[in-house]
Amino acid sequence: MRANVDIELVKKLDENIEQSRAKPWKAFFSDKSYSKERYLHHLVKVVLNIYKKGGVIVGRGAHLILGPERAFRIRIVGTPDICAARVAAREDIDLDAARKRVKTINRQRAEYLKELYGEGINDCSDYDLVINSDRYEVPQMVHLVLEAMQQAGYDIPQKLLQTA
Repeated sequence: MRANVDIELVKKLDENIEQSRAKPWKAFFSDKSYSKERYLHHLVKVVLNIYKKGGVIVGRGAHLILGPERAFRIRIVGTPDICAARVAAREDIDLDAARKRVKTINRQRAEYLKELYGEGINDCSDYDLVINSDRYEVPQMVHLVLEAMQQAGYDIPQKLLQTA
């Protein structure tokens, strides 16, 4: 199912704050300069629209916007070396380049949450489930998430549980 959201706006609401350290929200809009408050207003609007229609939201502090009452909040973690090995294999790049990419992305995500929400990325109380991807393959993680959601009271269709 697709939520009625402005795809261009979603693209601009990226987690990369590298381009402008002083006012990172300005980097998301190429031709206009928006205040942090206006940026957050648009971000919250997009996240709430997706929430109302149903769907999965990855990143952008959605777990903080929605909170535990409106979302099942998951964090997938892994050691940098194992994550880098997965990135190197998936993107067909050398291991050193993958390590740099993992380090940069992890730093950017942490800075994004700190800058816009004043929150750290590693506060486990902000998540309902934290999974160490070093220990599980993707199908196992999907099964763990669906099982945890079911245990938390979410109505998971049996068909979905059987395919996971």
